Amino acid sequence: MRKTVIFIVLLLFIQISISYGHAPSAVTLDFNKETSMLEVKYEHSVRDVTQHYVIEAKVQLNGKEIIVQFLSSQEDLNGGSLVYKIIDAKPGDEILVQIRCNRAGSKSTSVKIQ
Repeated sequence: MRKTVIFIVLLLFIQISISYGHAPSAVTLDFNKETSMLEVKYEHSVRDVTQHYVIEAKVQLNGKEIIVQFLSSQEDLNGGSLVYKIIDAKPGDEILVQIRCNRAGSKSTSVKIQ
C-alpha cells in the first residue's frame, strides 16, 4: 500500500512539474557567410524571466558540438536571441542549434550553409 501511495505522489509531482514548464516554441537561425555570424532567435513565452527561462544553448557544426552556453535568465517574456561567430563554417556544412528550458523540454533546428 505504501509503495502505491509513493508512486501516485511521484506521478502527480511529475505532472505538476511538466505543467509549469515547457519547451521553447520556435528556434530560427540566420547565418551570414560574409561575417561568419550565426544569429539564433528563440520563442519561449514565460511569466518571469528569472524563474522560467532558456537555460542552455548548444551549437553543432556537422554533428560536432562546438559551443555550449548556459544562461541564468531570459532576454524578455517572449524569448530572446543569441549571436555566435563560427569561423569554420563553409558552404555545404550544417549547423544545428538546440535550446533547452530550465524546467522542461528543448527545441532544435538546423540550417545548411549555401
